[in-house]
Amino acid sequence: MVKWLVADYPVVMVAWVRMGVIAVVLGVAGGSQIGVRMLRPTAWRLQVLRGASAVLGTVMVFLGFRAMPLAECLAIVSIAPVLANLFSRFWLDERGDATSWAAAFASFVGVLVIARPGFGIFAFDAIYPLVGAVGLAGFLTLTRAVSHRDDPRVTAFFGPLVAFLMFSTAMPTNWVSPKSATHLALFLGIGLLAAVAQVLQTLAYRYGSTHRIAPFSYVALVVSIVIGWLVFRAVPDAWSLLGMSIIAAAGVAMVLRR
Repeated sequence: MVKWLVADYPVVMVAWVRMGVIAVVLGVAGGSQIGVRMLRPTAWRLQVLRGASAVLGTVMVFLGFRAMPLAECLAIVSIAPVLANLFSRFWLDERGDATSWAAAFASFVGVLVIARPGFGIFAFDAIYPLVGAVGLAGFLTLTRAVSHRDDPRVTAFFGPLVAFLMFSTAMPTNWVSPKSATHLALFLGIGLLAAVAQVLQTLAYRYGSTHRIAPFSYVALVVSIVIGWLVFRAVPDAWSLLGMSIIAAAGVAMVLRR
């Protein structure tokens, strides 16, 4: 749905609506249960940094959706769990070993296979999802960092709220009136789906470590290939499939090692 919308609307506007819907849905749901505590996180500095990471990750991934086929873009974004594994080793002192570094190296090789600098058409465009993966990795790591300091309802709400406020500063120059009822439905849909995902992700990181939870996102690779084929008639070539396989294998190996 995002890939459809960014073809007709500014990336900042799509991201702003998405974060706004998330903040409203989770704010109402959580506020009805714990009231003003929703606006008073204990680890507020980390929560603000988490929101800023969401801004970086969202903008760059959405730019990637505009520039690249869906499956190839999400494959590169899928190195985020491996990066989160490394980040958690340094920031959270969660145990890591040589396997983490090997997985990170293998994931980067997978990115190079997909982008094929000097040979493929995605070399420059691949920078968008690559930077987006860094932002997402920071977001995942910070989710884990605040998971035992703040209520999961606060965490699920506060990051999108911070991101929404940041995006709001750019909206005066990025607003475009929705062109149809279908587009309005798509805007609402991306926010509602993201709100549900945000709650589930926050709960997952509350009960499991980064190493155990993050690799489940590789399911997105399979889904993106199917949707890319059915909706956009885009079929990854053999090199792209090889790169995706390397990235997914690196993440799975990282988990099996533990």
